[in-house]
Amino acid sequence: MASLTDSVRRAINILEIVYEQAEYHPAREKIAIHLLLGLSPELVDTHIRAFERAGVMPHRKKPETVATLSSMPYPDYLLTGHWQEVREKVLFRDGYMCMLCCSNQSLHVHHRTYEHRGEEQLHLRDLITLCEVCHTKFHGREAA
Repeated sequence: MASLTDSVRRAINILEIVYEQAEYHPAREKIAIHLLLGLSPELVDTHIRAFERAGVMPHRKKPETVATLSSMPYPDYLLTGHWQEVREKVLFRDGYMCMLCCSNQSLHVHHRTYEHRGEEQLHLRDLITLCEVCHTKFHGREAA
């Protein structure tokens, strides 16, 4: 039977992998610890604080705040993990095809409004998948 220390080490190793593959999110961390250690949800916060005091919590990626995301230059914003995750959700929702012409080539995710930039995951209806040709027509430019 593995000791609690071994279980904690195993959980921390798995959490490090989770943090490398996804942006840090407190709820994701709590669920992982709950599942990995079999702790009741009420005890998870207590254990996280104990891990932090002991200096054994893996490095957490700093969450990008809405204020940071909404104020950064748009080309930089499009490179963030936040946008890439939102973009993938919209592409999946739209069946990886342009909602105007049904093309599956050179897909873009278009903001109908920039009102919710940085928190699009709560406003996915503000986004639509367009192919490059339809997107450039929408913006009144010629396709490359």
